[in-house]
Amino acid sequence: MKCTNCGADLADSAKFCAECGTKVVREVFCAQCGTKLAAGAKFCPECGTKVGAAATPDPKAESAPKAEAQKESSPKDNGSSKWLTIEDTDEYSEHLDEEVLPVQRVLQKCDREAEGVVIIPEGVTYIDVGAFQNCEKITSVVIPEGVTVIDQDAFSECKALASVVIPASVTEISADAFEGCTALASVVIPEGVTFIGVGAFRECKKITSVVIPASVTEIDEGTFRDCKALASVVIPESVTEIGLWAFRGCTALASVVIPADVEEIGIDAFKDCESLSSITFGGTKKEWKAVEKGDDWHEGVPAKGVECSDGMVKFGLFG
Repeated sequence: MKCTNCGADLADSAKFCAECGTKVVREVFCAQCGTKLAAGAKFCPECGTKVGAAATPDPKAESAPKAEAQKESSPKDNGSSKWLTIEDTDEYSEHLDEEVLPVQRVLQKCDREAEGVVIIPEGVTYIDVGAFQNCEKITSVVIPEGVTVIDQDAFSECKALASVVIPASVTEISADAFEGCTALASVVIPEGVTFIGVGAFRECKKITSVVIPASVTEIDEGTFRDCKALASVVIPESVTEIGLWAFRGCTALASVVIPADVEEIGIDAFKDCESLSSITFGGTKKEWKAVEKGDDWHEGVPAKGVECSDGMVKFGLFG
């Protein structure tokens, strides 16, 4: 390693240059994905890996083969792109409300042997049907800004997937997109998502909380069904319909606030939510009675009724 000021050779343990006195600053890179880390960083901003003893020192100090490997694996690509099949096509543009259908860069498939952290390259705009389905060895996925659609079954049954960041550019999360991701502990649905499909997060058994953005108007069929650890959910005022089985079997859910503009609650929507002792409705008792309710929507919950803005409506004829 050489001094950045005078070019003198430096000892590995040197804190200052012996020739000119310049302070030695060693760049640190994420051991997992190669991202250059800011001084004092505790976690990698790209892949979330904890910074520790395994962090890679300045690649300039490495041997030529290692330096070349670092060059080939840039901070935006940890080498995981070798598992990905990507194609430019206009086949998928029906999801966009535009007269001129643009070409999409579609991530069509990930090799089922992929493992660890997968970084999707920048420029991808669409994640295809079943692209990562049954990739049981991947633990984290970095989705770049610019992706607009996460299509049906895109990540379903990725049983080791514990971390995924959905960028603000996404507008659609299709049916069963993350179904059966049993290690996924948290998810942030960004503002701008307008559609969450049937069973999108079904059986994500470790998710403890979720905030649904105000851009969503409907919680579709079985969206969070059997999310056993889901203890907190925020339903925005924009929602007008809660579909059948939407939260069925969410056994840790203790309370829920149903917005005043909800017009319909589907069959079995909160069935078997065995901890659900508090249900609040944002409107009046009269408005609650006008809500269309499917059979057994609250079967198996300990709550005795719904608390409205002007009093309680006990379960029964209008419950």
